[in-house]
This record gives sequence, C-alpha cells and structure tokens, in this order.
Amino acid sequence: MLSPETEIKVISGSGALEGSCRDFRAGKLRPDSPDDLRRLLRGEGLKRLESFVFELLMQRALRHYCGQMPLAVGWYVLPINGQDAGLWVRLVTDTLGPVDEALINLLKDRGCSILKVQWSREGTGVTGAWYKEESWEAERDLDDLLLERFKSRGRVRELQKPASENRAEALCVQLFQRLEPAELRSLTLSRLLINCYLIPFTRSQPMDIDAVVLNEKGMLRFVEFKRKYPARNMRFGVDVQPHAALVRWLDISGHTLSNIILVDPCWNKNISPLHLLEGGAMKYARWVGAHLEPSFFEGALMTTSGEDSGMHELAREQEKVRVDRYMDLGLGLKPRGLKPFLNGEYLPHTSANELTRDRDAATEAGHCR
Repeated sequence: MLSPETEIKVISGSGALEGSCRDFRAGKLRPDSPDDLRRLLRGEGLKRLESFVFELLMQRALRHYCGQMPLAVGWYVLPINGQDAGLWVRLVTDTLGPVDEALINLLKDRGCSILKVQWSREGTGVTGAWYKEESWEAERDLDDLLLERFKSRGRVRELQKPASENRAEALCVQLFQRLEPAELRSLTLSRLLINCYLIPFTRSQPMDIDAVVLNEKGMLRFVEFKRKYPARNMRFGVDVQPHAALVRWLDISGHTLSNIILVDPCWNKNISPLHLLEGGAMKYARWVGAHLEPSFFEGALMTTSGEDSGMHELAREQEKVRVDRYMDLGLGLKPRGLKPFLNGEYLPHTSANELTRDRDAATEAGHCR
C-alpha cells in the first residue's frame, strides 16, 4: 500500500490529459508511478475522482462478501456500427478467468466485437488483439489496431473545469492511502485507455462496467456501483447511451444490470463524500440494490450536463427510471447482502421512508452539517 504521507504534487488540470497521453506514447509515463497517476488524475472532473475512491472500496466489499464467486473488472462497452453494445473491451492486468470466458461466449453469440488490451511485453505502450473465429488474433500496437478499424484518431477531450486543486488533493490523499501497487497500475491503465484511445478513436464515452460476477447459479451479473441517494420519488436518470441501451441489450439474453448504491445519509450533493470516510456518517449509510430492467424506464427523457457526473461538459440525454423498492444490502461498512443479491435470492426491501429516517438520524447526530 502506498504511504499516506506521500506528497501530493498538484499539477494544473489544463491540458493534463493530452500531456499525459503524449508522454505515455513517448514512454515517459509509467503505469506504476504514483506521480504520473496524480498528473493524469488532475485532468479528471471532481465527480470522477470521487468515484475512483468509492469504486475501489465497493470492489473490495464485493470480493470480501461474495467469497469464492469469480469476479472480473476491466470491461468496457461502447456502441459501434449502429449496435448499442457492439464493442466490448477487456483491459487485462492479470489473466483472463472463468467470468471472461462466460462473457466472451455471450458476446460472440450476439455478434459483438471483442478487443483485449494489455501492457506491452516491451514495457512501454499497450497492445491489443481482436477475438475472431474462436481465438485471439496476434497482438499489435493499439494505435495501429484502432486506426485500422476507425480510420482516424480524434483529439483528447479535456474537461473545461477539472477538479479544483484543494478538492483534488484531498481526494488523491484518500485514494493513495488505499491503493495497492496492482490497483495503482490498473487505475492508471484504465484512465489512459479511456482518455487516450477509446474516446479519441471511437468518439464515444465508454461505459466501464464496475464488475462482472459469475454467481453460484452460473449466471453472469453485470454490476454498476453508485454513491448517491435516490430521489424522494425514487426516480433517477440513466444515460440513453450507453447505460439504458445496455439494460435493453442485456435483457434480450435474460440478464440485468445490477445497480448497487451506497446511499449517502446526508442527501446533499454539495458536501464532499469524504465525510463518509472521515466521520461518523458512514454508520448511517445504507447499501441498496436493484436489478434494472427495461420495464423500469418511464419513457420520458431528460437533459443534464455531463459535468454533473464528472464527465465532459456536453449535454447528456437521459431516460427517467423509477425503482419503487430497493433491496436492503446492509448498513455502514458491512454490506452482507451483496452475495444473496447477486445470487438472485430474496432480500428485504427498503423504502424512501426508511432512507429518510437514516438521513434524519445522521442529521440529528450532527454528521451532516
């Protein structure tokens, strides 16, 4: 684990992503370097930086509470050739396992393009390989591979308002206190893959699937983590592309997108989520879950800014979703319901009223000022 005393070197966010991409291609940026990752992260939005901290904690909770169920991280999905979930990318930082094998079998039956990406054997740059005719083709330089497929590479998209220096520093401290060396490497490579390759070549914002699990019944579960609170009417928005499209794509083959939410008991988006890690509010936080299906969509569209979710400042078209009842997965740091939830077992439900009571209790205890 990286030392919590490691100095945070704040670097201006302007041009940080483009500069990191340029240095990576020149062999001057190392995936195992904390300083290089800090520089890369300074080009990210505040919400994205917050999500990295909590996705790390959630993935660890998943591994802890789901025991021996095989799990894979590092899958991304994008639209391609008019197909909503036509391109699937696997960032390989260790070895492919049973989850990958089961998912590849599903994808090839649906006519999807499958791309494997990994750190080159030479130690600089990345390579890729397409899955075709039941096997992986020869590895090639990823730039060459994507240029052949997409004909040109677009610009690196910089955020107009990257995270402020103080907030970025506080989040980096929390993140680097927790990162193991392998997690440091994986996070660096994933951000390089998205910002330097997938977005410029495909002109699309990929959806990173937080985890894919093969449950005890042999069924694939596609897991998306959130850290927020459901609205009082239990409605929220999901991006038309790729989130809503993925829900419908999965439904055709009998799968769902399993939405797991760590509900912040303070219900205030202007409060840094770090209060969950540094104060007493975490014991009032509730983990809830729902397996999203197309029937949850209300047919109404809403437009928000990508900045709201820490992405690029572009208009986002979203579909309204209503989940009347969330399954209760546990309180605080003990989401013991994760395993039965992913196994499709019955769990008690929570309601908007119960979540409101959690909020009131945290407020009365002085944790939401």
